[in-house]
Formats: sequence, C-alpha cells, structure tokens
Amino acid sequence: MDRTYDEIMRDIESGLSGDPKEDAEYLKDMAEVWKDHEEAERIHRAIARLLYGLMPQEGQAKFAADTGKERKDIMERLENVRFLMFRKKYDEALKEMEALVEMAEHSLYADEDAAMYFSFDEAFEEVLYIAIHEPVKEIHRAAIPMSRIYGTYGILLVELGRVAEAQKALEKGLRWNPIDCEIRAEYAETFKMQKDYERYLNEVLASFPYIFRPKFLARAYRDIGYYFIENKQYSEATFLYWLSMRYEPDSRTAQAELYYIEQIAEEEVKQLSVNEVQALAETYEFPLGADHRMLSLAYQMGKHRLETHQPGAEYFLSIAYDFTHDEEIKQMLDSIVKPA
Repeated sequence: MDRTYDEIMRDIESGLSGDPKEDAEYLKDMAEVWKDHEEAERIHRAIARLLYGLMPQEGQAKFAADTGKERKDIMERLENVRFLMFRKKYDEALKEMEALVEMAEHSLYADEDAAMYFSFDEAFEEVLYIAIHEPVKEIHRAAIPMSRIYGTYGILLVELGRVAEAQKALEKGLRWNPIDCEIRAEYAETFKMQKDYERYLNEVLASFPYIFRPKFLARAYRDIGYYFIENKQYSEATFLYWLSMRYEPDSRTAQAELYYIEQIAEEEVKQLSVNEVQALAETYEFPLGADHRMLSLAYQMGKHRLETHQPGAEYFLSIAYDFTHDEEIKQMLDSIVKPA
C-alpha cells in the first residue's frame, strides 16, 4: 500500500479495455481494491470521473441536470443560513453549515495533472484569474458552489468568534475561488480580530488586483482606514474613508468612522495635499482607484463582444462603467438592444 496516487491511477487507466460495460465493472473493482489506501478518497474521485466518462450522452445529460438541481438546492440552503445568521440563530445556522461542509469535503472534485477545479461565481472571475495567474493547467468548473460553502462557513465562524477555524474555512474558500472579494475581506478581518494589524493590512492590499465591484473597493479603503486609526494616523484614515465614499457614497460604516475620528483626535485633523496623498499611496502600495488591468480587461472584452455580436457585452462593459462612468462606454451600453 506504499504506491503513490499517480502510480495507482496510471495502472488503473492502463487496465481499461474500451468496452464501457466491462470497464464500469473494472473501475468499481478498483475502487474496492484501493479503499484502504491513504489517498483512497482522491482515488475514488478519479475513478468516479472515469465512470462519468463511460456514461452514454443521455446519462451524462441526466447527471448534469441532477447536478444543476443540487447546486440550486445548495444555494437555497446557503441563503437560509445567511437569514438564520441575520436573525442570530447561530446554532441552527451552524448545524446546516456543518452538513454542507461535510458534503463538500466528500465531493468528487480534485485537481488533476492537467487540470484544476475552481468554483467561480461569475464569468469575469475566471477571466481575471487567468489574466493574473496565467495558469498552465486547464481550468474546470466545479458544478457545486464550493467557494460559497466554505466562504459562508468561514463568515459564520467569524460571527461565532472561532477565528482560527474561520481562517481555515476561508482559505479553502479562496482555494476554490481566489477572486472572491467577500471571502478575501473576511479573511483579512480575522487578522484584525487577532490584532495582527500588519497581516490584516497585507491581506487587504493583496485584494486590490481582484476587485471588480465598487462596493468591494470601498470596503478595501475602509479597511485601510481602520489600520490608520489603530496607528493614530487620523489624517490618513480620514482620507481613506472619504475615498471609500467615492465608490459607496451612502456607507454608514464610513460615516460612523469619520465621526469617531472627530471624537478621538486630540488635534484638528488636517486635509492631506495631493502630494501627500500620492506619497501615502506609494508608501503603502495601494491604488487610487480601480486596478487598471482589470478595467482594461473588462472594457476590451465587452467591446469585442459588442463588435462581434456575442452575448455578454453588457456584462463586461458594465464592470468598467461602474468605476469610470466613461461616456464612450455609456454609448456602447446604450447601443445594446435589449430583448423584448
């Protein structure tokens, strides 16, 4: 039983005959043979994928339909967990989340030699991941929302004050969706709870290339503002909160923190000059606005889809427009004919 996973899977695949019925029985036998191996779960996942490949098209179509229903059911259960958290029914929420996590832990999705599985929630997340990380392996999408499961579990654990456990759950969420800004923000929050403010700041700064929604850019600026408050840098904190309100004007959090600064600052908080703002951004390495690569990518993809009459043009162009309010992009958006 000291053989590696790769060796075992090579042997299993070499034993396939090409006859679907015969191979299905053979693979079931192999699952039984290796059930006690230290990587039995990973071997089982690989065998399950091989079995899926043996299904006739109608069988695969049914499997896809069943999986779609499963995803919808999971998303509804996650929404219920959020509602239970809102009502502070944490025991009920935890029970439901533990069942979902148990299911996720035994899913069939695992990275392969030539492919990686992710759980992106929307199209631009995958586009942005590829642009930033330039993966060598093919990217496959897990049919069930793995990142949402671990992300919601982590957020619940944060609410319960179980910070170390929350960090592990959120790390799993980011493994499944490195672009998820809500999970990134909550992950940074755990270090704030531990009063590790330098790690907190570093995690916030690391999120900027992935941000493609104004509300998350606003939150990132607020989080940096909190760091400055902790360091009694009230002028810098004030600037960050005002900057955050450029992207989320009605933020009560920002307004409350600005009021708090007024109450605790021993001296009048001065307004930073343009040069001081530039120096601050360079010193702490945060952008004064949305990431340029992200904006260019969203614009170019939207423009290309519009010019080639492909679906999705409005989706990509809207990402760029929400930050820039550019007149050219607005004209492109206005030119898109909505279905009746």
